[in-house]
Amino acid sequence: MTIQYACILEHLDVLDDKVDISLCRNCNVQLNFYHGFDADHAKLMSRLEKMSIAVTSIHLPTVAFSDEGFMPLLRKAKELYGVGLLTLHPSKAEEGKDLSQYKEQEICALEGMADEIHDLGLLVCIENFPFENNRWVYSPNGIYTLCSETNLPIGITYDTSHTTPGVNILDEFQQVADKVKILHLSNRDSSDPQHWKVHLPYKNGELPAEELLKKLDFFGFDGIVVFEYAKKYYAEIVSDYRRFIGR
Repeated sequence: MTIQYACILEHLDVLDDKVDISLCRNCNVQLNFYHGFDADHAKLMSRLEKMSIAVTSIHLPTVAFSDEGFMPLLRKAKELYGVGLLTLHPSKAEEGKDLSQYKEQEICALEGMADEIHDLGLLVCIENFPFENNRWVYSPNGIYTLCSETNLPIGITYDTSHTTPGVNILDEFQQVADKVKILHLSNRDSSDPQHWKVHLPYKNGELPAEELLKKLDFFGFDGIVVFEYAKKYYAEIVSDYRRFIGR
């Protein structure tokens, strides 16, 4: 088993001439296009190359599988960045729409694209969330069931900050580890139910994230650990990344 490590990096920060991305020099990153994939990709790739920053996975914007733009988005991501792993937030059904019908719609759409996605060498890793909130799938176990019972080109992005309160993340992760290809590692403080503090450095919070990190080999995890902290902790992202890769 080989565990890789990466920093989260916002594509908007790479494009912003006022942002110094030299901190990430020689780092592996998950390039985050959560806010949209329309961008000056030539400038992006040029700035990344100058800093010897390697893109090892892509975080896509939230797009439904049934959206006509989904497959063109995947083709473009593969063409430009050559990655094999993509993180995707599960889409939401419109208010009032039957959620079970929406789920069937999304699975059917994915089944229709599965052969091309396989041929492109891509795996779409669906990210977990703590609550349903009209998402057609949201829990690690729900995503795991989908992965296990189908031959769809999907895996799991397990986000520690997005786990359901009260769940033992060590037990949960062990149950789904063989389908987790990307681990978004951070911590959180949910002591105020209305205002969670999420994406804290992995040692600072209520979750046993440090213990999880120590047990990844035991759990059989074979994927990428992405240090994903809030932007104000970016120095900690890079320092934690460098500590784990030994430089």
